[in-house]
Amino acid sequence: MEEKTATRQINFRETVQPLTGIEVDKVCPLDGKIKSVTMGFPPGCNNLVDVAFGHSGQKVCPSTEDIALDSANPTFTGIDEPVKRDERLWVEILNGDDTYPHTISVLIIITGKFGGI
Repeated sequence: MEEKTATRQINFRETVQPLTGIEVDKVCPLDGKIKSVTMGFPPGCNNLVDVAFGHSGQKVCPSTEDIALDSANPTFTGIDEPVKRDERLWVEILNGDDTYPHTISVLIIITGKFGGI
């Protein structure tokens, strides 16, 4: 059975209401490695919305504290974090703004292998 190399983009995009938080899960589509994570903070977040990404029970990005920015789309590269197919990928978003909801996006790039048929 031949294995095919693949790159997959997993996109999280969630609107979080004022003074609330959510954790959103998706299933990893292949065995491989997380290569990069891009977080989108639209204008108006005013450093009030904390975001973190991880897989299973492990936080991946940012590596220490959660990140909160405004009008920024940082991309974290050089991540070579192994993941398994069907593993849980998660994003945690905490909106500390007492007035406005905010829509945050997190884009994960994973490269790996699919089993051939």
